[in-house]
Amino acid sequence: MSDLPSVMVPTGQIGRYEVSRPLGSGSFASVYLATDPRLDVEVAAKVLGDLHCGDPEIRERFIQEARLMRRVGSQHLVSVFDIDQTTNGQPFFVMEYLQRGTIADRLETFDYVQMVDIRRLINDLADGLGVMHEQGVVHRDVKPSNLLVRHTPGSFGSRLDSELLAADEVLVLADFGLAKDLSRQSTHLTVVGGTRAYMAPEQYDPAASVDHRADLHAASAVLFEVVTGVLPEFSDRVKESNFPQLLAELWVGMSESPEERHDSAEHWRSALLATLPEVETDDQLKPKKVRTLSSGRRSPGRLVGAVGFVLLAALAAVGYLMVAAGGSNGGPIIGVDEAVVGQELVYSADVAEGSTFVWVDPAGSQITNPYLSVTPTSPGVVSFQMIESTATGTDIVHPFEVSVNDR
Repeated sequence: MSDLPSVMVPTGQIGRYEVSRPLGSGSFASVYLATDPRLDVEVAAKVLGDLHCGDPEIRERFIQEARLMRRVGSQHLVSVFDIDQTTNGQPFFVMEYLQRGTIADRLETFDYVQMVDIRRLINDLADGLGVMHEQGVVHRDVKPSNLLVRHTPGSFGSRLDSELLAADEVLVLADFGLAKDLSRQSTHLTVVGGTRAYMAPEQYDPAASVDHRADLHAASAVLFEVVTGVLPEFSDRVKESNFPQLLAELWVGMSESPEERHDSAEHWRSALLATLPEVETDDQLKPKKVRTLSSGRRSPGRLVGAVGFVLLAALAAVGYLMVAAGGSNGGPIIGVDEAVVGQELVYSADVAEGSTFVWVDPAGSQITNPYLSVTPTSPGVVSFQMIESTATGTDIVHPFEVSVNDR
């Protein structure tokens, strides 16, 4: 078999590793599930796209990602086993394959938060970030989809099962593509990158100094989302919470100025845990529903496409569906309509009281999240819709278009 190109394909060979299927793809690299025939184990292979192999800076950053992960080494970081290049010169590195998914996956069907959930997340995040920061590494893209789950069999003493993590599981930080080694002197401006919903303000400024407190900002945003069910930017939708003191401390972690945040992962941990009762009673371990909005379960079906457009047309014909006046970008969708390739965009909707809504993403999938996340991968126009169901039973389609430019 031949080496894999930059596009995702179902079969192929990466060095000695036999590819089973693609796991995901980003702006610069793709990740594949593969098998190491010598050890007979499944691994995850990350390959730099061939379009970027000729760029020395991108190539060096890709290799540096693997070296950083290998250097730090922790049960809370993905392990790197090998680094090499394909026969056509594409660098790749091989990591452990974690089969239990990500925290983002689990949030898709997560409706309740327990005290034990919060404690486990705080401790595991602080452990992982603490080890990394002690070695002068800043992740810069902490978010639920980069928090993988590892099965760790053995004795765990009093560790309790939670809704999000079992007693034999730990959080693992993954994807160091934007990680920064503070020990390396650089004459270049810092690369602007990250995921907008979790990024610290200083990450938007190429000339700004970004340190470990940017990760604490992102970790606070992740925990805020777990506890409330919404991103911090939509905090006005949180009507009540069983953990008001915790939320107040998370806002400290998300302070606009780095100097006003916690000064270390250990400080962050102790400050957050101090807002929670020291002893967990049976009552506190009962599920507490604090996620006031939909958990964001993704429908397996397609609402748009050949069948979808027939369905929408039929609904309109009988008077149950309206297309919002004003064309694209009219109506209650809140978000930008211009972006660059690789920029993660988050949209919310401001609908009338009594109305409900679903998103139809650019791929045509129906999503019931209170917000929609879109990351353009090429220049052009990205289109999606929000379908509002009013209290009177009328469905209104609100289209939206985003103009996407090269970086």
